[in-house]
Amino acid sequence: MFGRDSYLRKRLSTSGNQHALFCLEKTGICRKSLNRISMFSRDSYLRKCLSAIGNGEIKVLTGILGCGKSTLLELLRSSLLGQGISRDQIILLPLDRPENAMYRNPIELSRLVHGRCQDGGQRHFVLIDEIDCCESVPNPYLPDGEMVTFADTLNGFLHMPQTEVFITCSGPEMLPLNLPTSLRGRCCQIPVEPLSLREYSEARGTDPENSLRDTSFMAGSPASPPAAQRKKSSSSSVSISGRSAVCQ
Repeated sequence: MFGRDSYLRKRLSTSGNQHALFCLEKTGICRKSLNRISMFSRDSYLRKCLSAIGNGEIKVLTGILGCGKSTLLELLRSSLLGQGISRDQIILLPLDRPENAMYRNPIELSRLVHGRCQDGGQRHFVLIDEIDCCESVPNPYLPDGEMVTFADTLNGFLHMPQTEVFITCSGPEMLPLNLPTSLRGRCCQIPVEPLSLREYSEARGTDPENSLRDTSFMAGSPASPPAAQRKKSSSSSVSISGRSAVCQ
C-alpha cells in the first residue's frame, strides 16, 4: 500500500473519506520517523535471546502482530554477525514474503535448513519469521497417513548438532497451551511486548509527552497488566512437562 500513497490520497480525497486520508498521512509521518531512527534497539529482549542459546530448545518469540518480533530477529542477526559469526552460519527466513512462499511447505523448509547446516563442526543459527505461515501438506511417502506439519520440521531441527533455532509466531499455534504434543517440553517462550513510550522516547531523544502522538501510530498497544505482575504470574503458572515455558 505504501508504494501507492499518491494514488490512494487522490482516491480518498475524491471520495471525501477524510478519516482514512488522515490515517494515511499519519503512516507517512511514521515512515519518515522510522527512516530517521533506523531500527529501535531492544536490548532487554536481545539479551534474553542470546542467553537462551545452547539450551537445546526451540526459541519461540511470541506476541501480537506488529510488536517487533521480526525486528528482534534482525537485531539478533546483527548481534551474531558482530560476535564473529559468519553470514553462511545464519539463515534468516521471513515466511510471509512472496519470494519465500515455497518454504511454507514444511518439507521444503526442512530440506533448505538441512542443506545449509551440513557442516556439523560449526554452529548454525536458523531464524524463521512467521512460522504460522507454514502449511500442513500430505506425506509424499504415506499418502494415506497423517499430514506433515511445521511441528515435524521443528522436531527435526532439534536433532541437528550445533543448530540454534529461533522462530516467531503471531498466531496461537505456539503458545504454551496450544503447543503440538510433539513439541511440549522442547520449546521456550520469549514473549515480546509492543514498543513502549519510554523506548520510543529514548530512541528519538525526546520528551515522552512530545512523542505520544507518534508512538500511538508506531508502537502498538501498551502492555497490560504491569510487567512485574505479569512476569510473576506467568513464571509461576505456565509450565510444560514440568519445565518453565518462559525464557527468563
